[in-house]
Amino acid sequence: MAKYNPNHFIEAISNRMSGRVPACPYCGGQKFTSTGNIAAILIGDDTSNLNLGPHIPCGMLICENCGHMEFFALGSLGLMDKETDNG
Repeated sequence: MAKYNPNHFIEAISNRMSGRVPACPYCGGQKFTSTGNIAAILIGDDTSNLNLGPHIPCGMLICENCGHMEFFALGSLGLMDKETDNG
């Protein structure tokens, strides 16, 4: 995936959830939106040096009532290209 497509993200989430709409764990709302951008959650074991290194590209669902955000790993949804060994 070179360019993020939020419609593909919403379709993949809907398929995994069998079309059901989840309830927000904070306010109980059932209306969510997404964004045209991905989030990158940084991972590492050294909190004194957080740089953009290893990360998990995520799509976001945002509750339209309270703004609570849920992040979903794009790779787990099949929306990332597999890494290849050019070695």
